[in-house]
Parts: sequence; C-alpha cells; structure tokens
Amino acid sequence: MADSYGCAEVGVAGFEDREGGMRVPVESVVVDHERTEDGHWALLLTDLNNRRMPMLRYRVGDLVEPIGDPLAPDFWPVPQGSRCALPVLGRVWGRAGDTLTLPDGRRVNANLPSYVFKAHGREGRIREYQFVQYPEGRVELRVLTGPAWSAEWRPRLVEQVREVLGITVELREVERFERRGRGKHRDYIRAEDLAGE
Repeated sequence: MADSYGCAEVGVAGFEDREGGMRVPVESVVVDHERTEDGHWALLLTDLNNRRMPMLRYRVGDLVEPIGDPLAPDFWPVPQGSRCALPVLGRVWGRAGDTLTLPDGRRVNANLPSYVFKAHGREGRIREYQFVQYPEGRVELRVLTGPAWSAEWRPRLVEQVREVLGITVELREVERFERRGRGKHRDYIRAEDLAGE
C-alpha cells in the first residue's frame, strides 16, 4: 500500500516511496509553485499526457511545504543518497484560501470541522456547508439543508461547531451555493469574495 497525491483534472502528481518522500512522476506531470497572498506556496500542475485539452499550470488550489526554495535555479534536486531519481514533492497540507482566521488569531484548516458534518450528511440533514469569514472577525456558517433537517437541529449544530472551533458561529440556511473560480465548492471563503450575497 502506498499513498499518492493528484487531482481529477491532471492525474497523479506524487507517489509515496519507501524512503518516505512523495516523488513526482516527471514523465507525466510538471509541478510548479506560486506564492499565495499569505506567503504560502500553492501548486500549479501541468499534465504532459493530455494532448486534446492540455492543462497548463493549473491552479489546483492545494498548498505545499516544498523541500528547498522553489525560486532557486537548481530546485527539484534529488535528495543526496536517495535510491530514487525522482524529485520530492514536499508535504501537501491544505487548500489555498481555505484557512479560517478565528477572532483570537488562530488559523484553522478546512479539514478540522469536517467530521461534524459527516453524520449530518449521511442522515440527510445537511447537503453542503460553508464558513464565511468577515473582516471584523465574525464567522457565519451557511448550510444547504436536506430533507431530514428541522429547526431543532440549529442550536445543536452551532454547539457542535463551537466545540470544535472554540467560537460561536452564526448559522444561516441558504438555497444554493455559487461555484466560483475553478468551479469547486470551498468550505471556507472570505466575505469580500461573495460579491454582495
């Protein structure tokens, strides 16, 4: 069994090897990096096998901790003493833009509260959710409810999220979520990105 990293649009961009690194299959993908607004590195992927509709420097939206400096001219060196000739991808640790800053300054990755919604989704109460970060620190939780949702779940859901994040959120039921950018749903979004919704 081995871990792998990739996306539906480009395919596999990293395979775990026996030395513990995530190796880039350079014969099928080019991996580039770009700085995000908050100073992290985001991945850009280019598929070398798709001749009909190539994906060039596709902003997949994932953040990575690269091994070394991606701006260096000799970047992607193979680690010294390695038995594998493929370069190491680095640790993929989250989604670009999907980091919520709490009022006390803590930064929370999108995966932290996700398990709260698994049971709600499985039991038909919530179809989708999204946290909205407002400039003054207020956090709103928007939910697209399912057939099993009822008003009695409102305070229970707010309490479940408070136990995970340590803050009280404002709960708002919505009829749909707009897809933006790459067309993917985002768990966290800034209020200024909502364009007046």
